[in-house]
Amino acid sequence: MEKIVLLHDYFVSEVLIEALKNNHMSVFAEGDLKEKLKQRGVYVLSDEDMQQKLSSKNTMIYFNSEDCISIIEKNSKNEELKNNIQFFKDKYAFKKVIEENYPEYFIKEIKKEDLDSFKVPEGKDLIVKPSIGFHSIGIRRFSTQSEWGEIKDGIVKEVEEYSNVFDKKVVSDEKFIVEEYIEGEEFACDAYFNSKGKPVILSISHHPFANTEDTRDLVYYTSAEVMKKMYAPIIEFLELVSSKRKFKNFPIHFEIRVKNEKVYPIEVNPLRFGGFGLSDLPYYAFGINSYDYFFNGKEPKWMKIISKSKNYNYAFIVAQTPENFNSKTESINEEGFKKTFEEILSYTPIDAGKYKFFSTTFTRSRNLEELTKYLHMDFNQYRMVN
Repeated sequence: MEKIVLLHDYFVSEVLIEALKNNHMSVFAEGDLKEKLKQRGVYVLSDEDMQQKLSSKNTMIYFNSEDCISIIEKNSKNEELKNNIQFFKDKYAFKKVIEENYPEYFIKEIKKEDLDSFKVPEGKDLIVKPSIGFHSIGIRRFSTQSEWGEIKDGIVKEVEEYSNVFDKKVVSDEKFIVEEYIEGEEFACDAYFNSKGKPVILSISHHPFANTEDTRDLVYYTSAEVMKKMYAPIIEFLELVSSKRKFKNFPIHFEIRVKNEKVYPIEVNPLRFGGFGLSDLPYYAFGINSYDYFFNGKEPKWMKIISKSKNYNYAFIVAQTPENFNSKTESINEEGFKKTFEEILSYTPIDAGKYKFFSTTFTRSRNLEELTKYLHMDFNQYRMVN
């Protein structure tokens, strides 16, 4: 079987680099990243070899960024692959496929030009988001017609800004979804469908929020307790997905909410795991390199792993860039921020001028409040004038 990894320079973790080298993976990258990977001993494909691998119907593919979808669109002749990607990227189409399992759930797709005339149904708590998008771009909560009038223009503006940066297959401002807001705990998961189409879970992390209005990707944590609690319901959801459409050697990152013990999908992202290093959380928590497991078709023995796990909560913290941050005149007091952690397993600075966050940190604590305190932190205190 052919294997290929497509990499974009926005974030490549050391855990991923380790898996690429250990498994002698064929990688395609462009620009400065291409040379950096070669210097690290990673095998980088030519354009011709990349096109050949992408067009094969028997190729295992992984990418680290949704930007890589455009590489597949331009270079692959595998229409089944493209259709499988779009099956998940179009949030509305995906949820319509599984809607018979969620008869109580309200969802509606609206074209951008029809947003002004949308009539908000009474008595429902709702979320709006772009039909094709990722991260927390253009997501707002509302419940009345007056609230809708206050937020809709800002949503369009935000999504338009990102759609000018990313490919239309990644973020699009053409259509939006209005769907029922699900009260309940949120979880982020990495998994893949193996060579036989069987779902394999590689990571489950709890994604808490500061309050019901919070939509930030700020704190994710996992533990033996989280894995034990959520493994069965999430496997059941993945089996539902695989019953609707067959996937083989296909990785996914997805978010779900749980209400009355039922799993409700928020979104499913194809051919990748959690972004900006989130997929490395099981590596620090349980010694599982998710990329290595996927590349080799391995399945974690979760019950054995959990039984040997120490009584820690392991977290991935995404430090938010201060509001109206000016990278030309300001900088971040990273040393001051680092002192807030009980223990740092890994710390990665991020370009605060380019992204909405200035670092990612892997940490652990037996005290869960040590991890969730970042939900209520004022990150403006780490702003410094140059």
